[in-house]
Amino acid sequence: NADEVRIVEQQMNERFDRELDRLWNDRHDAAMETQHAALKELMTHPKEVLDSVSYVKIMYLMGKYYEKQGNSNASRYCAMRIFMVLDCIKHKYRKRPRFLKFQEVEPDEEIIAFLKERLAFLAQTYRFIQTRLWMLLGVICVVEWLIVWQLGVSLWINTLFSVLLFLFGYFLLYRRLKDRFHDRQTKALLPYIEEELKEFDRPILYG
Repeated sequence: NADEVRIVEQQMNERFDRELDRLWNDRHDAAMETQHAALKELMTHPKEVLDSVSYVKIMYLMGKYYEKQGNSNASRYCAMRIFMVLDCIKHKYRKRPRFLKFQEVEPDEEIIAFLKERLAFLAQTYRFIQTRLWMLLGVICVVEWLIVWQLGVSLWINTLFSVLLFLFGYFLLYRRLKDRFHDRQTKALLPYIEEELKEFDRPILYG
């Protein structure tokens, strides 16, 4: 019956949490392959409702494993997934994956260092996107200003409109361009990760 199903689910969730806590606490001492095998088994049987704290721990453990194996692309995938969670928590307005229960995540120094190392290229890419967007909007606003000026609109109104157009375009497009790049880059790294991680992350990545 329904009560028995709930009890079984609760027991499975508790077992999942205990095993993940064990792997997390042993992350510096456990044999790499032994821990990795246990982690893949855990991902194959996740708890009913996965929370953001557990998700970040799993992605960090997988990312460090890939890093030690020399698979930098797979390690970067895990870092980008952690970044996604932290970004959603920081910016409440962001669209969140439906199949992930969000809780406050306080990344420790290890996770922060891991993200800085794996995602250094993001800051450079975002600056490039920002610079190109400024240039594009600048050209559009100058053309708009010249066209409107030819129509006899007063100088200060024309200038104010151009400034507002620039700001509106920047705030509208910059976030969208960043998100689109992040999504494409994440999916481009999928071939480098293992099938267990793909299946584990599929509902969250596409949800």
